[in-house]
Amino acid sequence: MEDIQTKICSAFLDVTFSSPQANLDFDEYLLELSNPSRILRIWESKEYFVVMGRNSDESDLNLPAIEAVKIPVLRRKSGGGTVLQGPGCLNYTFVSDLFPQVGSVKGAFEWVLSRLRMVVKEVLGMETEVKGSSDLCLGNRKFSGNAQRRRGNRFYVHGTILYDFDLSLMDRFLFLPKTRPDYRKDRSNQNFLINIANLKEKKGNFVRAMAFYFLEKR
Repeated sequence: MEDIQTKICSAFLDVTFSSPQANLDFDEYLLELSNPSRILRIWESKEYFVVMGRNSDESDLNLPAIEAVKIPVLRRKSGGGTVLQGPGCLNYTFVSDLFPQVGSVKGAFEWVLSRLRMVVKEVLGMETEVKGSSDLCLGNRKFSGNAQRRRGNRFYVHGTILYDFDLSLMDRFLFLPKTRPDYRKDRSNQNFLINIANLKEKKGNFVRAMAFYFLEKR
């Protein structure tokens, strides 16, 4: 009998682990899979933790404040900067075989973020913009940061969507990063970032729309 797995071309996963490290490791596990060809994962940590990009250093971290409350500091294998994770921050990971529109790093960000913009527009009625290399913004304030990793003929883009996050914690635990997009200027984290406030009530619809635009719409 033909292996049923060969018939599966995409998968939606709503999977959050209790361990912050396990959540990062699971993205790497999904990247190693050869089947399904496309995967969308949604998750949200109940625990605060700091995660640094592949090439980030500790200059962004307020280590005394972090160590005082024993927040884990981890490193992911994708690029991008240092972020604080926790409740009120919805995470997504889109994993796929390479296809023509995502042949370049820039093309992959454009394809993924265009889909995410469609979801925000359809479910929340909001117009958003891509700024910097891979930020999604409402006006001039960022609500979604995104990063990418490639391995062989597979890649993922994963990112954050702020909707009910305590933004004051960003300035408590993170310093202003040395490398900043021009549009940010010298704004503090709290003045630079923004929650999509009405996402909280529509999160189920939002996630379902993401599954459609990332896994079904061509």
